[in-house]
Amino acid sequence: MYTRKSDTSEIKEYKAVMKVNSSMQKALDVITDGNSVFEWTHNTSASKTLSVISENELIIWIKNDMPWPVQDRDHISRLCIEQNENTIYIDLLPGPSGEMPLDDNCIRITNFKGAWIIKKVDPTTIEVTQRMYGDPNGSIPLWLLNSMLATHPYHSFLNLKDILEN
Repeated sequence: MYTRKSDTSEIKEYKAVMKVNSSMQKALDVITDGNSVFEWTHNTSASKTLSVISENELIIWIKNDMPWPVQDRDHISRLCIEQNENTIYIDLLPGPSGEMPLDDNCIRITNFKGAWIIKKVDPTTIEVTQRMYGDPNGSIPLWLLNSMLATHPYHSFLNLKDILEN
């Protein structure tokens, strides 16, 4: 797990990496299943696949639970998938806001970018990497936001590893 200061913001970006005994296809299926992302993503209470544009592009919605007194956040992501024999790259970009009505109890995150990279290490092992930067909009103390960057990916990756290995 790595964090670094962004060139354009006080908000840090993160990179999380793990090796896991699983297949590239299983990791792709789990990461892109918007209807179950909430089951393994830390502090996420809901998620949904909104539309499948093609086998290499889809739109998902995710709701993140924030600690009191901070308001919950949601975001719509456009996932664009490129793959070859040894690597799958999933680009994460803001999706069309009109795909999901805004909940009055949430603040929508619209400024983010990230990627998942799934690499074959050997016949039974893959390496899964996630890079992410996001401006959560609204007021969140910077110390709280940056501290969450250390715990959120860690717990999500533990949950993801458990699913991928079982």
